[in-house]
Amino acid sequence: MFETLSEFIVSAIVIVFAAHRLVQASEEIAACTGIGHLFIGSLFLAGSTSAPEFFVDVRATMEGIPNLAAGDLLGSSLMNLMIFSFLALRFHAMREPARTPDLRLSSLLAALLSAEVGFFIWLHPPWQLLGLNVGSLLLMGTYLFGMRRLFRRMQSGTPSPAPRVSRRQVFKPMLKFFLATLAIFFASPLLVGSMESIALKTGLGNTFIGTSLLALTTSFPELVASITAARRGLFDLMLGNIVGSNALNMVIFVFMDWIWQKPPLWSHLENKNIFVSGAVVFNMLIVALTWGGRKKHPALKLTGTLLILLFSLGCYVFLYLFRGSF
Repeated sequence: MFETLSEFIVSAIVIVFAAHRLVQASEEIAACTGIGHLFIGSLFLAGSTSAPEFFVDVRATMEGIPNLAAGDLLGSSLMNLMIFSFLALRFHAMREPARTPDLRLSSLLAALLSAEVGFFIWLHPPWQLLGLNVGSLLLMGTYLFGMRRLFRRMQSGTPSPAPRVSRRQVFKPMLKFFLATLAIFFASPLLVGSMESIALKTGLGNTFIGTSLLALTTSFPELVASITAARRGLFDLMLGNIVGSNALNMVIFVFMDWIWQKPPLWSHLENKNIFVSGAVVFNMLIVALTWGGRKKHPALKLTGTLLILLFSLGCYVFLYLFRGSF
C-alpha cells in the first residue's frame, strides 16, 4: 500500500507543477499569435491537461478494465464542472463582463459529445468500419466538425488580423508548453496502477472508483491550470480549459475503441455510465444557457453555477449510495 500511495503522491506533484507552466505558456502563446483565450484553452491547454485521462484510460482499457476508464472520463467531466463552479464562486467570475461569445457553441459541443457517449452505451451499435465502431466514428466526426466551426467563428469575430509573429517570439512559450506537456505525459501512467490497487482493496468497483477517486486525480491538471488562470483574471482561458477538456474526454472513447480487442467496446460498458453522461449533458447545457453570450446577467450566472455545483454533488452521493444497484 505504501508503494501505491508513493506513486499517487509523486505523479500528482509533477502534474500540479507542470499545470502551472502550461497556463503561463498558453497566455504567452495567445498574446503572441492573437488567437483568443477561449480557443487556446479549448484546444491546446485542454489537450495537455487531458493527458492523464488519455494515458490512464487507454492503459486501463488495454488491461481489460474499460469501466474504470469510462468512469474516469465521465467522472472527470463532472469533476471539471465542479472545479469551474468552485472557482467561479471563489473569484467572483460572475461579475466579470463576458468576453467569450463562442462559449455557448463550445459548451453545446461538449454536451452533444457526452450525449452521444451515453446513447452509444445504451444502443450498443455492432457495426464496424475502418477498424472502429460506427459510434466512435460519429463521435470523432462531431468533435472535428464542432472545433472547425468554433475556429471559423473565432476568426470571423476577430476585429483585426492576427499580428505577425517571428519564430523567436513564439519559440520560447511553445517550448515551455511542450516541456510541461511532456512532464504530464510521463507522470500520468503512474496513476492507473495506484487506482487499480485501491479499487481492488476497497471493493467499491471500477466504475465508482473511476468516477470519483481516479477522476479527482486525473482532474488535477485542470484544477491547477484553472486556479492559475482565475488568479490571473484569465476567465476565458479557464472556461476554455474546462469546456475543452470535457469535449476531449469524450474523444478518448475513440482511442479506447481502437485498442479494445473485443468489439464493440460500447457493449462492455456499464449502464451507470449512462447516468453520469446524462449529468454531464445537463450541466453543460446549464453552462451554455447561463454563461454563453455577452449579455448574461450576474444573477443568472450565479444561479447556473450553484445548480451545477449542487447537481454534481448530488450525482456523486447517488452513485455512492446505489453503487451496487445498477
